[in-house]
Amino acid sequence: MHSHRKAAAWMAGWLTAMVVMAVAGREATRTLHVFQIMEMRSLIGFFFLWPLVHASGGLANPLNLRRAAPTPNEPRMATST
Repeated sequence: MHSHRKAAAWMAGWLTAMVVMAVAGREATRTLHVFQIMEMRSLIGFFFLWPLVHASGGLANPLNLRRAAPTPNEPRMATST
């Protein structure tokens, strides 16, 4: 599939998903309070994103940056008392 067609398919899918979400949200407000809907949305988003966070190393090291340990010959910073 050409890249333009693939991009158009992704955009059409995104637009369809947003329309379905808007209609579903409007219908949900008939029986649920807005804060309940937002809580459900947050929980669903959390469970969808958790595998990605876990795969990238978790929350302990969010950017996978490692602090370099000082070398034995490296002078220590002076601390004022």
